[in-house]
Amino acid sequence: MPLRDRRTAILKPIAGLALLGAVILVGTRVVPVYNNSSRLADYIRDQAVRVAAQNPAAGEIQADVVQHARVLGLPVSAEQVSVTSDQGTLSIKLDYTVPVDLSIVTWNLHFTPSVISRAY
Repeated sequence: MPLRDRRTAILKPIAGLALLGAVILVGTRVVPVYNNSSRLADYIRDQAVRVAAQNPAAGEIQADVVQHARVLGLPVSAEQVSVTSDQGTLSIKLDYTVPVDLSIVTWNLHFTPSVISRAY
């Protein structure tokens, strides 16, 4: 077997394993962020439906959303949560970025979930 063929035979599996390792690394760091962001979006939808008829103070809802985001490990501050309540309509909007450290580079994932709920 020529030297070039032997190198190729050795390097292909190594390159494949390196690629597989990179995919696993990215997946283990990115998937939980997307999962928790999805859970936060579900939470604000549930909150909006539940409290729209009660006409609560916007600050209370804002603090509740920020607290829930912290429980999920998401870096959401009060400034990134916009809550408006007017005549039975409740609007909750979030705009936040989660930095994900991938050892070589930091990937910033941006999320903007929002919901509008009307009390009937």
